[in-house]
Amino acid sequence: NGKGVLYLYHMDMPKKYGQDFDFVYRNGETVHFKKGKWYHIAERVKMNTNGSTKDGIVQVWINGEMVLSLDTIRFQSNGDQIGKFYMSSFHGGNDSTWAPTDTCHLWFDDIKISKNYIDIDYISCSNPDASYFGEKCTTKNTIEIEIKNKAVVFPNPNTGKFKYWIDSIPKNNLTLKLIHTTGQLIEERYIHSIDINQTEQFDVSHLSKGIYHLVITSDNIYRNEKIVVQLWIEKGKGLFNNNPQLKPSTNIKM
Repeated sequence: NGKGVLYLYHMDMPKKYGQDFDFVYRNGETVHFKKGKWYHIAERVKMNTNGSTKDGIVQVWINGEMVLSLDTIRFQSNGDQIGKFYMSSFHGGNDSTWAPTDTCHLWFDDIKISKNYIDIDYISCSNPDASYFGEKCTTKNTIEIEIKNKAVVFPNPNTGKFKYWIDSIPKNNLTLKLIHTTGQLIEERYIHSIDINQTEQFDVSHLSKGIYHLVITSDNIYRNEKIVVQLWIEKGKGLFNNNPQLKPSTNIKM
């Protein structure tokens, strides 16, 4: 019936063979894949620290929405690391009773591997056509960038509070996604009516320091702004990092 699950082998499985973990959307609905439709699937895997720790991570996104997040997995007990990438359309089982009753076709395309989620961030997917070369799923690396409006993210680096300023009106509405470098969606905004010199304010000061990405998209726009959140101390009239070699950067312009 097209139900989507992660079939996972790990050190602490309750049974002999792999364990199923359902894909579930934010609204509580279980994921069911439909025939004749392309899906953008992203998966993050992080090995557990050592053989005794249960801190391995598996996360799955479908069309940009997180549908599974596990963070207590023990993948290995001897220090092994990830060495291969393997794909299979195996239906399971060890005899013919497991075989499908109908002929099945499964297409894979545009496979990318990266240490940064933002490199494979979902933009859109189109339905397959009769050729092998029709548009399928679009990510940051394949979308045509056509930016005619000017915008600024400031300050950057910052202490968790920053602004996104637009000084001209784009043709279409904008979607703003604030994403942690691990791929976690922090906030999503839909800007339907944009005025000149409009400012959107963000506050992640309650979250951990590190790298965040503000992804701005529209029908003809893709922009990824890297946001650096650091711990700062006040010196004189301004804010400077406690590392004297680092100073606040200039504004970022589109």
